[in-house]
Amino acid sequence: MVRSFQVNGQRFWLKRAGEDKHRWYHRMLPLLSRGKLKGWLNSHANIPPNARLFGELKRLLALSLQGLPVVQITSFTDHSFITKDAGVDAKTILEQSAEKREIVSQLFDALGTLHQAGVVHGRPALRDIAISASGKVTFLDFEESPTQTTPELMARDAIILINECHRIPDLTASDVQAGVAKWRMKTNRSTWHAMCSATWWLLALLSVPAKLSARWSQKPRKQRLRRALATLSRLTKSPLPNHFFARGLPFGF
Repeated sequence: MVRSFQVNGQRFWLKRAGEDKHRWYHRMLPLLSRGKLKGWLNSHANIPPNARLFGELKRLLALSLQGLPVVQITSFTDHSFITKDAGVDAKTILEQSAEKREIVSQLFDALGTLHQAGVVHGRPALRDIAISASGKVTFLDFEESPTQTTPELMARDAIILINECHRIPDLTASDVQAGVAKWRMKTNRSTWHAMCSATWWLLALLSVPAKLSARWSQKPRKQRLRRALATLSRLTKSPLPNHFFARGLPFGF
C-alpha cells in the first residue's frame, strides 16, 4: 500500500506491506526455478508481505549508499518506510513528451547502470520508474529484486522493459532499439547471449497457428506483445529454424 503526502510543500511517499502474493503459481516458482530455469524464474513474490517489505528496505538503503538511481528513503519503521518524491512515472512522461527516443535511451541507460553494479531490478515496469523535472531517472519498487545476479536475470529485466515501452502506441521500434543500444554498452557478452537465447525461445514457444494469431492479435495486449517480440527479433538477429513454423512466423513477422 502506497500513499503520498506533503510536508512544507515537499511530496513524500509512505509504503506499507502490500498484498499476500503467495498464490499457487508463486508457490510453484521455487520448484520451477531449479536447474536450467533458475536464472530466469527467480522471484521474491512468494514470501510474506512484511518480509518482502523489509527486504526491499534493506535493498534500497544499500543501493542508495552506492549512489545508484534508486528512490531515497528518509525514515522507516518495522512495518513501513517513507521515500522522497522522485518525479512522474515513466509511462506518463512518455505519453506526453515529444522526445520519446531520448527518454527511452535514458531509461535503458539507467537500467544498464544498475546491471553494471550487479543489481537486478526484477520487474522494471514503467510505473516503477520515475523521471524528475531535471530528467533524472529513478527506479522504485524493489520488492521482487533478486539478491543474486545472473546474465539471465539481467536479460529478463531488459526484455520486461522492452515490452513495457511498447505500451506507448506511438513509440517506434527504432526508438526502443536505440535505447537498448545504451543498455548493451553497459552489459557483457554473457548477458547479450542470454537475451538472444531468450528471444529464440520466446518466439518458438509463442508461435501459434495463423488463425489463432489473427484472432489474438486484435487484442491490445497481444498487439503489444507482437510489437515487443518483433523488436527483440530485430535486435538479436536470431534466425529461427523453418521447421518450427511451417505456416510462417508468428504474429505476422
